[in-house]
This record gives sequence, structure tokens and C-alpha cells, in this order.
Amino acid sequence: MRALLDLGSDVHARTTGGWMPLHCASHSGSVEAIRVLLVPCATVDVEDVWTGMPELHMAGVSGSDAAVLALLDAGADVNHEDSVGQTLLHVVCTYRSVASVRALLAQDVDVDAATICGLTALHMACRRGSAEMVQELLDAGVDAAKKINRHDVASWVSYGTAPRHFVESRR
Repeated sequence: MRALLDLGSDVHARTTGGWMPLHCASHSGSVEAIRVLLVPCATVDVEDVWTGMPELHMAGVSGSDAAVLALLDAGADVNHEDSVGQTLLHVVCTYRSVASVRALLAQDVDVDAATICGLTALHMACRRGSAEMVQELLDAGVDAAKKINRHDVASWVSYGTAPRHFVESRR
């Protein structure tokens, strides 16, 4: 990769899918590639044109806590919202482990951030069925009574749904 950069490759070039090289490196979880690309790029929180996900969210899905930390160290906004209002905490509660959630909660993260439908990280953790993840969020001070603020016909949620409704539906 360094050789390509030395030959003048554009770190801001996009694929037809809208990804820049840093998106690809973040999605793969490659800390080395992220660090190499951050030197000439130094621009983080750029959203993919199709999904609206910034590099940080892609790293969150990748399974690499080290990739997430590398992007945070480079100035990525831990509370950046994608096109539907998801933050990294939403992504991590959906796809990752309790240890990842715990590490993220050590950052200056907004535990009550809500998507455009009103879903919080607690809704995601409850839907996933992880009691330990739910407890971590509760210990971090999340608002357990926050309800979904609108009905989304194409979604799996309804207006007025609270996190406890997800827990009750799993019984």
C-alpha cells in the first residue's frame, strides 16, 4: 500500500460503491492499513455514499477493537451519526461483544443517542438478548424508559416501544 501511495495514488478516490481506501481498510479491520492511510488522508468521519456509514462504524462491524481505537486516536467522532442516526454504540451493540461495548463506554459516548426512529443502543442490546450488555448500558446511565418515537412501516419496531418490550417478547 505504501508503494501505491508513493506513486501518487489518491487516498480520496472513491469506488463505484462510494468507498475510499480508508473505508476499505476500516471494513477489513486492518489497523496497519488504517495507520498508513491516515498519514496522507487525515480525514475521518467521511460517510460511504450508499449506506451513510463512516469509517468508524465500518471498523465497529469489522470485529477489530484496535481498528476502532486507531480511528478514534485519529480524531474520529465517537458520536458521529450515520444517515439513519446510528452511532458507533448502536453498531457495537448490534454486532459486537460485551467487551467491545465496555471499551466503548470508557470513551465520551452519548449512551442515549437515538436513531431517526428513536432506537437507542439499549434497544439494540435488548433486541439482541444480551443481559450482560444491557447491564453494562444501565450501569453507564442509559435512559431505560426512552421509547421509540415513530412507527417505521419497513422496520421491526413500533411507535412507543420501550427496551423492556424487546425483553418481554423474548420470553
